[in-house]
Amino acid sequence: MFQLLICSRARGVRARGSLVALATLLALSSPAAAEGPPGHWKRPPFDAVLEREAGRLGLDEAALARIRAVADAARPEIEQLESALRGERQALHELLSKDTPDRDAAMLQIERVGAADAALEKRRITTMLEIRQLLTPTQRAELVKVFRERKAEREQRQRGERY
Repeated sequence: MFQLLICSRARGVRARGSLVALATLLALSSPAAAEGPPGHWKRPPFDAVLEREAGRLGLDEAALARIRAVADAARPEIEQLESALRGERQALHELLSKDTPDRDAAMLQIERVGAADAALEKRRITTMLEIRQLLTPTQRAELVKVFRERKAEREQRQRGERY
């Protein structure tokens, strides 16, 4: 009897744990999660940061025009890759929303989401590296400081939200 009670409780814990895991996975695979949760920090385009910090970085109008040209050339592909990622996440959400999701199909779809995410990140990084090549070593060093400061401010805000 005692063993049956323990097994019954263990099954209940596993079942609850499975339900929590499934609910979490569904939440993370929702269409809204493709954009990030409410209040989630969304990274601004690299060129927008440079525009905002142009004075501090010592960027003249000609340098900004070259930066804009690189960013503008990349933007259609980045938007297409973002759309593809949203589509793959939506497909995962729909798959997991079924009464009895197919495990193998879900794993395959997760691979597709990962591939779409990697393709987008590679394109963003390629654009960033192309733009960085337009900066002088001094401007790049100052840009590193800008990003460190922005990260510290973001982390400070996040700590404030938690407590």
